Formats: sequence, structure tokens, C-alpha cells
Amino acid sequence: MAATKSLAIEYAKLGIRVNAVAPASSRRRCIPSKHMRSSPSCTRLAGWARLSEIVDAILYLESAGFVTGETIHVDGGQSAGH
Repeated sequence: MAATKSLAIEYAKLGIRVNAVAPASSRRRCIPSKHMRSSPSCTRLAGWARLSEIVDAILYLESAGFVTGETIHVDGGQSAGH
């Protein structure tokens, strides 16, 4: 994510946009952790991402001409709050 932002800043003056899509790295079930008492550890959506959902994120970034330096997580909330 840092590289995406850094490159976006560097190349913006040339009209080049830099964005990223970060799909889930694995398809794991949400397993509650006994070490996370203050907040729920199971924040992910049930199920797995479909390829079409990842493609939709890519197509959004392609069509969003004023978006740069962004990373879209397509992981059902796996990265949220962690």
C-alpha cells in the first residue's frame, strides 16, 4: 500500500494513476481468537470472493479517472480492523 501511494504521488504530475487491488490471500474460515477480548475477531463476510468481484474492483479503478493512490481490498473484510 505504501508503494502504491508513493508511486501515485510521484507520477501524478505526468497524469499516470497508480492503484492496487488486494484480494484475500487465502480462503479461511473465520476462527474466533481467545486473545481478542475487546473487539470481535470474526469480522469477515461469510463465503469466498468470486472472480467477478475482483474484476469489478479492477474495472472500477479503470473507470475512475480521478482516483489514484488507492488500494481496494476485496477480502470480505479480512483486513478490516486488523
